Order: sequence, then structure tokens, then C-alpha cells
Amino acid sequence: MMSYVEKQRKLWVGHKVKFAGAWYTVVDVDHNGAILIDLADDFKNDTAICYSDIEEIE
Repeated sequence: MMSYVEKQRKLWVGHKVKFAGAWYTVVDVDHNGAILIDLADDFKNDTAICYSDIEEIE
């Protein structure tokens, strides 16, 4: 049986999402179930966002 996180990975990884007015690619789902997008900061190559923060999905 697949875990919740594994199911979310299959559903989300590779999709484009609009967040804060810009488009990003979903690169993973973390162990808490948050979506990781390819928005880098000073410390890591991705940013965790909540599903409710997504403005559009492509």
C-alpha cells in the first residue's frame, strides 16, 4: 500500500503551479505533505508551499 506522501508525489511531481504570480515546477512532496517547488533561496534549491497557496495548476 502506498503512503499518503507517495500518492501525493505521483499526483503532483512534474506539474507547473502558479505561486505568488510566477510559474514553478513541483519537484517533490516533503514528509509533511507540503509541495516542494523549484524556487531556490540562500540555503536550498526548493521551497515548500501549501496546496492552498497555489493560484493555478498547469
